[in-house]
Amino acid sequence: DKKEATTLDAIVVTAQSREQELRDVPIALQVVDARAIETTAASTLGDLDSFIPGLEIGDDQPTQARFRLRGLSTDDIGIGTDPTVGVYVDGVYAGRGGGTVLPFLDVERIEVLKGPQGTLFGRNTAAGAISIVTRRPSRENEGRIRVRAGNHDVRHVDGTFNAPLNDAMALRINALHDETGGWLRDGATGKRLDDGRNDALRLALGWDVGDNTRLLWSWDHETLDQRSRPSIGIVDLD
Repeated sequence: DKKEATTLDAIVVTAQSREQELRDVPIALQVVDARAIETTAASTLGDLDSFIPGLEIGDDQPTQARFRLRGLSTDDIGIGTDPTVGVYVDGVYAGRGGGTVLPFLDVERIEVLKGPQGTLFGRNTAAGAISIVTRRPSRENEGRIRVRAGNHDVRHVDGTFNAPLNDAMALRINALHDETGGWLRDGATGKRLDDGRNDALRLALGWDVGDNTRLLWSWDHETLDQRSRPSIGIVDLD
C-alpha cells in the first residue's frame, strides 16, 4: 500500500522585512513560536537562550542585559557604546535599556538572525539581531486569561482582549502581573527576601488603510520592582 505524502505547515517569517517561508530565507535563522514560549513557560528572552544554539543572555540585572551571539558581545553597556546584538520589537529598536527584556505579552514568534545584519537592520547588529513579533489586532472578538502559580509564592496572571471597532480597525489589549516571594530569607529577621514584581500593559490599534497599506500603533508600559542582589554569608549571625 502506498502512503499519501504529508504536507508540513509552512513557517512564515519577516526576517528580510517581507513575509517569506523560512526555507526561502538565505540567513542563519532560528524561530521560536508562541507554542514553544508557552511550553517552556518563558517570561522574557532570558528564559529562552538555552533553547537557541549560540545565544547567551545575561539578565541578572534586567536594565543592563548582556547579549552574546556566536561568541560575540560588547561588555560595555554604556549609552555611548554600540551593542553587537540588536533587539527589535515589531521592527522598532529596543536599545540598551530594560526594553530588551520586556515580559512576553502576546508574542507571536521570535526570530534570531545570526551573523551581521547591518543591511537589513542597520547598526548595532554586528553579531546578529533578535526580532520579536507580536500578534496583530484582528477582526475577531477574542478574550483570554491565564493564571500560573508555583513554589516560593510565584504568582502570574496575564490576559488578552481583542475587539473590532469597525470594518477596518481593531483594538487589542494585553495585561500582565507577575510576582514571586523569592527563595532566600533574611538571616537576622527570618523574613523572605522578595524577588519583586512586574506589571506590564500593551495597547495595539490596527487600521487597514487600503488594500496594500496597514497601520499599526502600539504602546507598551512596564513597571519593574526588583530587589537588589543580597549578600550571602556562611557565618551564623549572632
